[in-house]
Amino acid sequence: SSYYYYYYSCYNSSSSSSSSSSSSSSSVNSARQHRQASFLSIPKSADFFDSWNEEATSLGGNRTWAGGFAPPDDLAAATLLSEARRVEGSITCKDPGCEASTTLQVFDPSTERASQCKLSFNVHPTDFDDEYSGERVRFIKAGGALVQGDCFPVVSGCNASSGASTFSCLEDFPVDNLIDESGNLSISAAISDVVDECPFEGNLLSSVPIVECLISPLHPPTTTPPPYPSEESSTSSPEPAYPTVLPVAPVVPDAIRPIQTLDLSLLLRCPARGCTASGHFQLSNESVKLLKKCTLGVKVNQTDFDGDDGTLEQIEFLRINDVAAAEHVSPGSNPCRIQWSGQAVPPENQTFTLLENKDVTDDIKEANGTLKLEVKITDKVDECAYQGYLLSGSAAMTCSFALPEPEESEGKVGA
Repeated sequence: SSYYYYYYSCYNSSSSSSSSSSSSSSSVNSARQHRQASFLSIPKSADFFDSWNEEATSLGGNRTWAGGFAPPDDLAAATLLSEARRVEGSITCKDPGCEASTTLQVFDPSTERASQCKLSFNVHPTDFDDEYSGERVRFIKAGGALVQGDCFPVVSGCNASSGASTFSCLEDFPVDNLIDESGNLSISAAISDVVDECPFEGNLLSSVPIVECLISPLHPPTTTPPPYPSEESSTSSPEPAYPTVLPVAPVVPDAIRPIQTLDLSLLLRCPARGCTASGHFQLSNESVKLLKKCTLGVKVNQTDFDGDDGTLEQIEFLRINDVAAAEHVSPGSNPCRIQWSGQAVPPENQTFTLLENKDVTDDIKEANGTLKLEVKITDKVDECAYQGYLLSGSAAMTCSFALPEPEESEGKVGA
């Protein structure tokens, strides 16, 4: 039976590609990352693509190859011809609590294919200086899906030095499956009702959405050599115009099956005293079948965890698929108090490792590919927020997979 290679394009902001535009290439290479993943190939049977496409559609994806899952035909040539493209837009509105939207034309599906598309969302400071009164960007949506909620810039546009700059509410979020079949990505955002002063150029919400993709031709150009001369013309010429020996195509070994690894990450953060942050990883059914091992790590930024004056300033619990993995943990530091004393904050007082290299393979398999995380802080954690969040952390998961054995060919063509 025939085989294709399924190229799984995950979120990998460390990847870079050459570009005819130096400004676009610089933008992609300077992109900051908070999610990483491998860009690897796995041999699949032809039937796999139908089942994958149905699964992608059930998850809200497009029934099209244009969003980063290029078909095998001419893929290598298309990859070599890829160039980075950066598309910017503007989302603005004037009133407290307002909502606005825009649509960006990312690529032309009639002549191009796009892959590794990422969305960043930058906001001009207006009335976002209060950490706890709810002055925030309430949500950011792309393609109708929520990609970010409750962004707290914690800066004010009334300060002339900060008004011209921007604050990032979203960085390098993968949007391959959110771009529609016309190559467009719709983006919307809203602010809370208490954002009511210090507008930027007359707008209380003033933001710059940015989409960056690798763009390649839909049908890469092929070079066809001119026909060989006829016998008559070749005998009349004293020297042959073409070599008599044609180049031989290289033989690709079929026994190379490396282990695939996948790195995923997510943010765990919430702004209020005693709050709970949650998130989840999701592996596909196909990935679970090939899964060998997954390990999990969780880190939190130090905020108000010093426990001075005998207060209970702790991480109350960390739960994995509703089972406690850590309880009543004291990270033990308050960076603000260190700074107030005139000292520099050492690295060990900036972050705290809550969990390291925990094997969660069985948890994922038992939950059909889902790994749900919940982290809660105590009510006494009430100052020194990190970027507006009293609980600010991240989870990183690394998984390895065994590639399937290739099927035996039933016969050779022409035998």
